[in-house]
Formats: sequence, C-alpha cells, structure tokens
Amino acid sequence: MISERRSANADVRCTLQAWMTAFLVALIISWSAATAQIVVSPDQSTDTETIRTQIKAQRAKEDADEKNGPHERPWDRDVNGKRPWERVDKSH
Repeated sequence: MISERRSANADVRCTLQAWMTAFLVALIISWSAATAQIVVSPDQSTDTETIRTQIKAQRAKEDADEKNGPHERPWDRDVNGKRPWERVDKSH
C-alpha cells in the first residue's frame, strides 16, 4: 500500500514536471518571438521642429499676414482697410 502511494506520487510528480517543462518551453518560445518583433523607434528629440514650434510659427505667420493684409489683399477690405466684421457700426 505504501509502495503504491509512492508510485502514485511519483507518477503525479512526473506528469506535473512534464507539464511544467512544456509550459516553460512554450513560454520561452513565445517570449523570444515577441521580443524579436520589438522595433526601437528613432529618437524623437532629434526633430528640429516639434509640433508646438510649427504651430507657433504658423500663428506668427498668420499674425504677420493679418498686419500686412490691407496691402496684400485689398479685395476683402473697405476703403479704410477694415474687414466687414471689423467695422464698428456707428448707428447702434
């Protein structure tokens, strides 16, 4: 009876060890495949202009265009160089 228990325990240990070994092998294979697919992106700090500086430059250009607008775009201005929505209506 004791020898039967020992052999049953040995069988369970052997089966458990086989399952654990198979699990670890599968884990190592999947881990190595996953790490092989990792791509290191180029350093973001090497960009000469960030999005923020591009936006600032665009806004500065728009402001400069707005100041120079009456001379460059006379078709949307009145005689005084004002746009229709910039005019102050004196009748109100």
